[in-house]
Amino acid sequence: MSSVSTKPQTRLMLHRRRFATAFAVLLCALALIGPPLASAQDESPQPGLTIHVVQRGENLFRIGLRYGISVDDLARLNGILDVTNIQVGQRLLVPAAPGTAVEAAPPAESAPVEQAQVPEAPPQESAPAAEPETLTSLPDRVWHIVLPGETLFKIATAYGITVNELSSANSIGDPSLIYVGQQLLIPGIEPPQIAVELPANVVDVRIQPQVFVAGRTGMAVLATRAPANVSGSFVGQTLRGSTDDARMVHVVLFGIPINTGAGVYPLVIDIDDGSGPTSLTINAQVVDGQYYTEGITIPNDRLALLQGDVNDAEASLVSQIMATYTPVRMYDGPMTLPAAAAITSPFGSLRSYNSGVLQSLHTGTDFAGAPGTPIFAAGSGQVVFSGHLDVRGLATIIDHGWGIHTGYWHQTETYVQVGDTVSAGQVIGTVGSSGRVTGPHLHWELWVNGVPVDPMQWVQQTFLP
Repeated sequence: MSSVSTKPQTRLMLHRRRFATAFAVLLCALALIGPPLASAQDESPQPGLTIHVVQRGENLFRIGLRYGISVDDLARLNGILDVTNIQVGQRLLVPAAPGTAVEAAPPAESAPVEQAQVPEAPPQESAPAAEPETLTSLPDRVWHIVLPGETLFKIATAYGITVNELSSANSIGDPSLIYVGQQLLIPGIEPPQIAVELPANVVDVRIQPQVFVAGRTGMAVLATRAPANVSGSFVGQTLRGSTDDARMVHVVLFGIPINTGAGVYPLVIDIDDGSGPTSLTINAQVVDGQYYTEGITIPNDRLALLQGDVNDAEASLVSQIMATYTPVRMYDGPMTLPAAAAITSPFGSLRSYNSGVLQSLHTGTDFAGAPGTPIFAAGSGQVVFSGHLDVRGLATIIDHGWGIHTGYWHQTETYVQVGDTVSAGQVIGTVGSSGRVTGPHLHWELWVNGVPVDPMQWVQQTFLP
């Protein structure tokens, strides 16, 4: 009887404890957020500030442009370590009126944060010319966001540091206890650095990611004070700047060739707004992609497809198609997976065939699949190739705009033809074993500015302004 009579009392005590805990958490949250949160639409959290709620498609760069504050100052003001990682619905402190600069106060109990000094314009009888501003949106430290399948060893090796150095910098006691999405400080690696003053006609610049990886995609986004044309160069490539209708927000996308050696390389961006060309140079670090080697066995009747003349002619055709540029962007977010199947071979591996020498670079990602398995368009775009190739078999190439193309090789059937407009997730064909293959699978490629890159990066990240 005693156990029966005390059970309701035990439950009541648990409920009281949970209520007390929840109430304490709520009080702490209100203390941190401050009273303005309850009436964010009517009051500012402090003089000169208000609250901006992040909307779908926004990033710190666009929000900063709207309120006249740099990405760096906006991140400091809100305690954001990774400027590429904000969430829809997140509340941000911003200047109370667009264009009103607000000095970001340093965090309590920490070393003071240096604030960007904006020089006053000298008095002139005519309209004062804009003074060059120092670049403030580039980070002062390098952060790595842990991706699926990564380990501390793999991350440390990619940046050329030891596991102990990485663990110490992040106070990690057990190297096996890291998780996807975790932010890791990378010690001893320099973030992008501007080599000259920011030109007067450039408002702000953002680089993604902070450190480039050989075999992956890089992006520079900049805003100009007036409509402009933007171009550039990086590791021997000529770059095109894609822009919005107003020609004031510009995106430069580029692939880092997989054979690019680790080191610091100049990313040169040229701006022409009609008043005379200007340029800025950003020294960006490239690290090794840590790709693998693998041996492949193909049927003897397809060994002829390993011949150089067959490979070279087809590779030249594909490269020409992948290097075309369409100024209209058709993709609207990250790419989706092209098949509901397991990955059997990642991008970037160096291959040998039938126990031969390592001779072929795998420029895509392979997905296992039985013949007839549906293949989906990874993003919206227009079909620019559909037909048979000797090595790649029945193939489809989609142009997504802004120099982005995806390729789908070894199909059994194709349901699209050149000129068709497709949407993300649309079935465009079926998995097969045509061309030079060991068995049925989908080989999926993604090219940026004429360079093959790891397509899975585009599934995990968004390359939009």
